[in-house]
Amino acid sequence: MDRSTSAKAPADESVTGRVCALVTTAPLLVTCLASTWIAIGWATGASPFWRDPALTMSEAAALSNAGEIVRLITVERQDPNRAWPVREGILGAAQTLTPLEAAIAIRRAELIPVLLQYGATVPDAGPARATLICRAATIAEPEVIDTLVATGDRSDPRSNCAGALRRE
Repeated sequence: MDRSTSAKAPADESVTGRVCALVTTAPLLVTCLASTWIAIGWATGASPFWRDPALTMSEAAALSNAGEIVRLITVERQDPNRAWPVREGILGAAQTLTPLEAAIAIRRAELIPVLLQYGATVPDAGPARATLICRAATIAEPEVIDTLVATGDRSDPRSNCAGALRRE
């Protein structure tokens, strides 16, 4: 009986050894394959984790991303005076705003000169100008208001803000 027991022992050890080797190397193999997949994805320009959502110009302004604003204007040739959609969660509810309106909504005076330098315009006169400046007045940011009033016809519609915002 000793012989039969000793004959089976090496086979059992061999199977056990293989199972242990598989269990210990499988996580390393999976990690290696995943790393290779990620590296190939990045090399081909794909994002292996998630898609980068394209920002509209108004979203870039709402997120205070001056670099993206400049890229969208200079590379993508997007119009800085157009109203662009802003997804829900960036400025609250989903809405459509111009980049200037988005910069005013987040109270970022430093974005306004960037937008103006790259082609955004404050309306010269009329209800659109009054609405834009009155929106700035409602957030009480003097630097933003001064920047906006200094453009266009330089009129200051703040005395009529209640009417301008009601017409909106």
